[in-house]
Amino acid sequence: MKSNLIPVLLFVVIIIAVAAIGAVLNSEISSANSKYSTIYTDYKTLNSSYFTLLSEYNTLSNEYKELLSNYSYAVTDHNDLLSILNSVNSTDTTNLEMEKGIGSGWESMEYLQSGNINSLETLLASNVTGFLSKGTTNGTFSSKTIGAMFSEFYGYPVISSSFPQIYISSSGNITYGVALFQYHDINTSNALVNSYGVMEESLIQISPGIWKIDHIYIYNILNSSTFSLAESGFNYLNSISELDVAGVNQYIIGQLPSYVYIGFSSYEGNYTPTQFDSVLSTVKSFTITPFYFNISVVSNSIEITYYANISIGNSTTYTASINLSAELQPDGLPEVTSTVMTAIPYSTVENNIDTIFS
Repeated sequence: MKSNLIPVLLFVVIIIAVAAIGAVLNSEISSANSKYSTIYTDYKTLNSSYFTLLSEYNTLSNEYKELLSNYSYAVTDHNDLLSILNSVNSTDTTNLEMEKGIGSGWESMEYLQSGNINSLETLLASNVTGFLSKGTTNGTFSSKTIGAMFSEFYGYPVISSSFPQIYISSSGNITYGVALFQYHDINTSNALVNSYGVMEESLIQISPGIWKIDHIYIYNILNSSTFSLAESGFNYLNSISELDVAGVNQYIIGQLPSYVYIGFSSYEGNYTPTQFDSVLSTVKSFTITPFYFNISVVSNSIEITYYANISIGNSTTYTASINLSAELQPDGLPEVTSTVMTAIPYSTVENNIDTIFS
């Protein structure tokens, strides 16, 4: 009987062992399943967090790119504004210096007209050179001889003087001035001494705000008749600017042939005085802004070369030379016999002026 129980006991032991192992495995499986669920949950949480972070990263990346783009635009705008500011400051400074140069030019003309040599000497550069001609005073001078030359030049008391035409203009660090003058002096014999001519000067900027005369030429090249012709020429140009037909006719209609030539704009062509009247009666404006002039004398006639900006009506503004010829009619009255207006580069004006003072 005992031998029959052994298999049963072994089977029971095996069943118990299997049950125990199954219980242990089931516990391990449950534990592993729980851990797996926890890990899977953590994974899904991490995965969700990852995509959230990725989305936030992309958002931040886009915002960074937008900020970077805005920064680039801001830097560009800043540089543009800085460039404009520097340009404006430079332009303002340049314009201010040019205005100071022009102011010094007018100041020197006032001293020359009044014969105020002491004040004029404060505006002379240390290397000033030029030419003086007035009465019996003729000759070139340098900084070493200018005092004696001017003392002789203004040796007689100035009874009256006038500068009926003065033009001052500035280009870069050089200012140019030119004037038509007449002096009436009394010499030591109480005789009247009359002088008529043209003054030319250039001023240079020697330091910020300080301008000095480095060249001055005073030519006693006119007499009372040619001085009157010169005045008539300038009055004629003023009448053109004012569209004063009667004033223009006073100078171009007379006993001598006369013509006007315009070499630019839609009004280009040759005109008789009557035809030119029609132009002045038609246009709304005839603007002449002068830079400089030269006068040459041929017997009892004169030629004026006049540099200016010109615009006729609403046309483009042209840099031009105006060449006038004027002479006395048989009855002794002045007449402008030719007016030639030709467009030229502004550099030509500068070169011609530079030649005068070279």
